[in-house]
Amino acid sequence: MRLPRPGRHSPRAALPRPDRLPSPLVQAARDPLAYNEALRALGRYSLATVTPTALGVHLLVQVVVRARLGPESERRWGEVAVGLLHESFPDRSWDVAAWPACQRLLPHVLAAAEHTERLRVGGEHSGWLLDRASAYLRARRQPRQARPIAERAVTVTLATFGPDDRAMADRHDALSRVLRDLGDLPGARAELERALTIVEAALGPDHPTVAVLRGDLQRVLGE
Repeated sequence: MRLPRPGRHSPRAALPRPDRLPSPLVQAARDPLAYNEALRALGRYSLATVTPTALGVHLLVQVVVRARLGPESERRWGEVAVGLLHESFPDRSWDVAAWPACQRLLPHVLAAAEHTERLRVGGEHSGWLLDRASAYLRARRQPRQARPIAERAVTVTLATFGPDDRAMADRHDALSRVLRDLGDLPGARAELERALTIVEAALGPDHPTVAVLRGDLQRVLGE
């Protein structure tokens, strides 16, 4: 994962939001000396590639570490991973100013979401992250890459909240936009109709959000 750029008097900057880490890592992450000593030890034993701005762990090391975790520890660390990414990934991922951060974090989002989907934990954060990752790719004019991620966001959110939650309306709406970009107008219509049904039931037929969705649906029907 990428670390922030170091300050003038520090060889490496501390992790963002160390309070999200389980003990005893939270103590080490808050102490610059302990933190840098831990990174030096990881580099010394070739468990990680450490630079002033980044920490890279080889895939084989990742596999070995996960294989040694028990089921409960694996679920806990999965939740920690998506929690940290939820704190770091830009909310406005479609904004050009956010694209460098999105590009840097995207592989971590996809990997962490894959693990938490398998472990059936962290669904709220995973669904949100996948939705923002899809929005980022759509903004970059990559709807084919965005589609499977948007579909995963729908699946994860459905498993977490059920079919009638407001978050599901957002996921269906986001997927409809991707499908519309791809020219799949019947698919976009179906997703918009699902989103509209949820929002109407939650907010009533006269809410502004309902009007927006109806306008989007009318445009898709016109096309």
